[in-house]
Amino acid sequence: MGDQVRASQALEGDEVSMSTESEPKPDQEMRTDPAAGRERMELYLILYAKELEDEVIQLLETAEVPGYTEFPKLIGRGRRIAHFDNPVWPGATGAVFTVIHPEQAPGLEQRFQAYSEEVEVRTHGLFGLHMFALPCQQII
Repeated sequence: MGDQVRASQALEGDEVSMSTESEPKPDQEMRTDPAAGRERMELYLILYAKELEDEVIQLLETAEVPGYTEFPKLIGRGRRIAHFDNPVWPGATGAVFTVIHPEQAPGLEQRFQAYSEEVEVRTHGLFGLHMFALPCQQII
């Protein structure tokens, strides 16, 4: 009840401290506060037809990303096609992700946009790729 009185006083404009034991500890604030001194990064996830793997990796190398991780064989179903790497649903999808500084993003995006358009024309729409960007920060 005391918390309710303090909260209503604070809403009415009275200067009342609302300290409770449920307030975050300093280390909790650091994990959720983007201004806590952590460097902002972006995670790029690139999905592609397995047949394009060598070209995608070469494109990442020329983009001079600091590193990348490959998922060499993913199976599943998309909006238009299924790849389960079996006789009924042949093929698989490859994926790679990289974490870069935001300043590197335009160069990476432009390279892959041009590559995607080239692949679309070259394969008559048979192959394509997808690229997703997510904000991220390194915790450890």
